Amino acid sequence: MQTFGRLLSVLTFLLSLGFIAHALPAAPHAGLAVREYNSPAPSSGGYSRPSSGNDVLNLVVALKAKVDVHVDLLAKAAVVPDVEVSVVAIVAEVKACVAVLVGVKLDVDAEVKAKIAVTIVAIISAIVKVCAAVSVKLGVQVCLALWAQIDVALHLLILTLNVCISGFLAVLIKLCLNLDAEIIAALKLVRLDLCVRILVIAKALVTVN
Repeated sequence: MQTFGRLLSVLTFLLSLGFIAHALPAAPHAGLAVREYNSPAPSSGGYSRPSSGNDVLNLVVALKAKVDVHVDLLAKAAVVPDVEVSVVAIVAEVKACVAVLVGVKLDVDAEVKAKIAVTIVAIISAIVKVCAAVSVKLGVQVCLALWAQIDVALHLLILTLNVCISGFLAVLIKLCLNLDAEIIAALKLVRLDLCVRILVIAKALVTVN
């Protein structure tokens, strides 16, 4: 009986500890806090969230100005590490622009929509030309993986703009039908396959020797 009584006392003590521990408040969302800390928030790159079509136009014009700076540096690159620096910078600028466009839906008139599309074509053309020139200088194969990073970023920008502005992609595709032979040849060389497919330029590429 004494042994049984001791066992009962021990069990009662352990159960009481369990109830006390259960009653203590847990650290709120501890695991979530760690994950959020380890995942840095996307940078806006100095861009502001647009609230009108003109805001989007100003946004892509600002993007072009920043990309042009990196394109100029990329043109001067003499070794692959220099190319990598410029590519990382271009991709970062494009993604920063995308970050402020995500979740935005605007009714944009045809004139502003066309101006936005013209600016995007100008950005793509400038990037494609310099990528082709660098490929010729340093070798196509060593550059393809770097150009693929730009391809993904530009593809994301186009898709995001099409969600933000209804009918944007159709306008952009029409503009791309008038791309000159130099840009088409450069696109074929640098293999921006995602952009080529979404902009329906594949047929034009087939005709380029």
